[in-house]
Amino acid sequence: SRGLGFVFKQFFVKESDSTRFEKGLLQVVVLAALVHAIVAVLQSIEVLSNYNYFFKTTGLFTNPGPFGCYQSFALAALLPCILLNFGSFKRTQKILSVIAVLLLLYGLILSDSRAAYLAVIVTVMVCLFLRFRSRIKINMIYIGVLLLLFSGLLFVLYMHRPSSANARLGIWKITVQAVGQKPALGYGTDGFQRTYMLKQADYLTNADDDMRRSADEVKTAFNVPLELLYEQGIVGLLLWCSIVFLSIKGILESTDNKNTPLLFTIISFLVFSLFSYPHQIWGLTCPFIALLSRGGYDKTFIKVDGKTETKVLSGLEISLLSALLLLFVSRIQIDRNLIRYSRFDMDYQEVESYHTVNSILYHSPSLLFFYADNQMLMNDYEAAISTITQYKKYRNSYTFERNLAYSYEITEDTVKALEHYEVAHAMCPGYLEPLFSMFLIYESRHDNRAVSLAKEIVDFSPKVVHSRTDAMRGRTIQFLNTIKDD
Repeated sequence: SRGLGFVFKQFFVKESDSTRFEKGLLQVVVLAALVHAIVAVLQSIEVLSNYNYFFKTTGLFTNPGPFGCYQSFALAALLPCILLNFGSFKRTQKILSVIAVLLLLYGLILSDSRAAYLAVIVTVMVCLFLRFRSRIKINMIYIGVLLLLFSGLLFVLYMHRPSSANARLGIWKITVQAVGQKPALGYGTDGFQRTYMLKQADYLTNADDDMRRSADEVKTAFNVPLELLYEQGIVGLLLWCSIVFLSIKGILESTDNKNTPLLFTIISFLVFSLFSYPHQIWGLTCPFIALLSRGGYDKTFIKVDGKTETKVLSGLEISLLSALLLLFVSRIQIDRNLIRYSRFDMDYQEVESYHTVNSILYHSPSLLFFYADNQMLMNDYEAAISTITQYKKYRNSYTFERNLAYSYEITEDTVKALEHYEVAHAMCPGYLEPLFSMFLIYESRHDNRAVSLAKEIVDFSPKVVHSRTDAMRGRTIQFLNTIKDD
């Protein structure tokens, strides 16, 4: 459905050849960002509740990263226009534009997103360069000063949260190493979430203790080009770069410069994508596709008469809309079934009886995630094993590896449980839960390996310390004391 949606979006934009559409699109982006900024301000003064316990402000998202991207996106669309045309604005327009920029800048600060900060700075620099390029003489000294300033900026952003930056550098290192194994075509669509955690588990086997302890569950490379290289290889990355290049070239070669505001928004998205994951947020990707489509060349390479063109376009529109409608109706039925199941209105067998729509369910990772989570809450552990096994064809994660191990443990298949607890521990060695679960299984078997695991747990330095980890260590200390007394 996501792929069909992308195709339909680009097709619609290319056929809507209107300056009003371009202005309307940018206005919608700015308006949405202003709404996010207002929500964030209200969250910062605790008028509205937050969507994530770990962050003070997130806008309407569950994480400040996408919220920061929206702020940088809107500033890229608005700020250059104001900088270049402020003198020609009426008094009311000047007041409103200043208020909007200040609100977006404050929202940007509240997001605490380094990628968003960098995106805004680069966008403003490009804007100023294009505005005064006729007066600037490019030479080695000028380039050297720019590189020095940019390096200093990157260092300041790195030192803002070095632990977070080091974690991303570690992810990039593992990703690059994995790309070396399949450089040409990559691991396929969604291959990152399907295989990365397994690659991380292999890499951490020989890593130092600090990196092993800090390793976390990873769902994105925090770098769109690098993740694209991982999934589609060099061929896919070159194709993507060529599309972006042609779009930007088309904008720069525009004789009337009507597309110039689009350029800054595209640049903002591209800079942000080097350090975050805007491609996973539909509300960010959709405008980006539209902007690229508007900036591209509009040449007709196949000459057809007007009637034939109308019929072909109508056929494509009907086909795409029909496919999207079918997926939409099926998704509603699936959601209805899963919600009824979670409320005890349906049992597992009844959910499985919908064979037609379940063909979509079993190929949708997000739906499988929700389904498996509910199966465990309903204590349908055998069903959960089946669903999680299907889910692992599309995603591999620490959480579901641990859940699969627990499901096997409850169904008394301790051999499989130990196997998957081992994998979960290898993926994220800094978490204590898999290690403690293995200890309990060996203890119940009266296996001597329980003693060695108990000693390892006592000396263990977990990534996160809380009451549960303290209770686990206390339990193993009690076990070791019992062994000594015997």
